[in-house]
Amino acid sequence: MSTVQDFLTPEKREELLRMARGERDTSPKPMGIRATTGRTDRPTPPAATPPNLIGHVDHLLRFAMQSENSRTRALATKVHTLAVDLARRCYTEYTTRLEELDAEVAALEEKLADARSRRTALDDAATAAATPAPGTTWRPPGPIPGITGAPAADRRHAEGSA
Repeated sequence: MSTVQDFLTPEKREELLRMARGERDTSPKPMGIRATTGRTDRPTPPAATPPNLIGHVDHLLRFAMQSENSRTRALATKVHTLAVDLARRCYTEYTTRLEELDAEVAALEEKLADARSRRTALDDAATAAATPAPGTTWRPPGPIPGITGAPAADRRHAEGSA
C-alpha cells in the first residue's frame, strides 16, 4: 500500500514542512512566459554522414573493374552502362528542352513584332484622323447660335438680328 510519503520528492517534502511551520516561501516562482537568453539544451553532435560518393564514382568503378571477384566486375560494368545511359538520356532531354525553348522564343518574338506593327498602324491612323481634311472648315467648340438650348446671350443675339 502506497502512502503520500512515497510520492514526495525531497524538494516537495521540504516545502510542505516549511509551510507547516508557518514559514513563507521566498524563492521566486516563475509566472507566465519564461524568457531564455541562451541555449536550453546541449548541442547535438552532427550525425555521421556517409562519404561523398559523387566525386568518387569514377574511382570506385575503376577499382571495381579491376576486382578479382567476377560478381563485383559484373556489377561495375552494369553500373557503368547505366551511368552512360543516364548521361545520354539527360543530354537528349536537355537538347530537346533547348529546342522547345528556342521555338517558344521565336513564336514570342513573332507576336511582339506583330503587336508593334499593329500599334504603329493605330498610331498612324489616330494621327491622320486628328488632322482636318483639306477644304473643310474648322469651328471652335461652343454653342451654335440659333439652336434651341443655346445660352441666353446667344438667343438674344439671334432674336435681335432676326
